[in-house]
Amino acid sequence: MIGIYGDSFADTNPRELHDREKEIWPWAYWLGESCKDKIECHAVSATSLWFSFTKFLNTYRNYDKIVFCYTNYMRWNTLADEYISLSHVRDPNDVPYLMPNFQETGSFLVEAYPILYRDDLNRFIYQHVFNEVNRLCKKYKIKLVNLLPFENSTFYFPKGIGQMIDFSLNTGPCLTGLMEVSTKEINDSERLLTRLKHKNDLRHCHINSYNNRILSSIIFENMHTTNIKNVSLDSRFKFDERFLVHAFDNDD
Repeated sequence: MIGIYGDSFADTNPRELHDREKEIWPWAYWLGESCKDKIECHAVSATSLWFSFTKFLNTYRNYDKIVFCYTNYMRWNTLADEYISLSHVRDPNDVPYLMPNFQETGSFLVEAYPILYRDDLNRFIYQHVFNEVNRLCKKYKIKLVNLLPFENSTFYFPKGIGQMIDFSLNTGPCLTGLMEVSTKEINDSERLLTRLKHKNDLRHCHINSYNNRILSSIIFENMHTTNIKNVSLDSRFKFDERFLVHAFDNDD
């Protein structure tokens, strides 16, 4: 059994777009096929590290393999359950994409963010979550892959490569830089860039169909190695718009 935790970089939605024959599948399903294991995905888009961690604590003993995908640490970790889908909201540009019944609350969160947000607290939570996930997987002999899309990317450090937390206590490989792969797909496709200005991103896990399969292969390889290392996801991917076809299915 494989347990998967995280945000939209691990979420298997939108399920209505799944098409195994056309190879339109999220990386989690390809991974389950490669491992010949059943997968259970606890990842939910737009949620926080704390949300993923609590899901992990409640279920991790069910699995012998786990992929934990660490979201942007700057999200709200303190929202009530009915507002977990708003954990990413901190900028006015986030509000128009929310469901109408959440837009008022979203506007409130944008106003409150500069007052209530503490970067040092959220970094502490991030490091603690990373350390505990790795410690518990080691203790119970669970094979772990740490997937960190936002680390070692220009998301946190626009002027250069940087790392937010200490990986020294890792007991599973750390895969970084997935955000860069996702962003390059956007930048290499004018059509996708235009679509994302007006509609939601329909790419499974924010990457194209080919790259989902490649990512699953990289995770599989790192899940079945005794060499625990850090891997930057900066090769083996393709950015041809042919692999983005499902992202435009609902375009006019």
